[in-house]
Amino acid sequence: SRAIIEDGSRVLVHCVAGVSRSASIVLAYLTKYHCRSLRDAYHLMKMKRPLVRPNLGFWRQLIAFEQNIKETPGSVRLVTRSTTIVPPTKSVPLTRAEAGGIPENRREFAVLEPLG
Repeated sequence: SRAIIEDGSRVLVHCVAGVSRSASIVLAYLTKYHCRSLRDAYHLMKMKRPLVRPNLGFWRQLIAFEQNIKETPGSVRLVTRSTTIVPPTKSVPLTRAEAGGIPENRREFAVLEPLG
């Protein structure tokens, strides 16, 4: 509960790799309780844990969550690009399963783009 965090205690949120699932939970929490936006939450988390890379499905849910709780159009959107030359700090590559067997050089990448 929030009371545990507010009294200064620590909370461990984990999954197998700590890259997508647990990161998405923490991003949702930060967006709701500590940051002005999902974009700010992502930048804060990226500073603390550079490996953070929620998958596309989680990004879609996080964006919808931000729009719902903040009652705004949101702070980021996903832009799909069909190229492998995407800045690594902004790209969220599809997994092989999500890519549906598309050859590596033809996969699409989703890029977070700031709004406003």
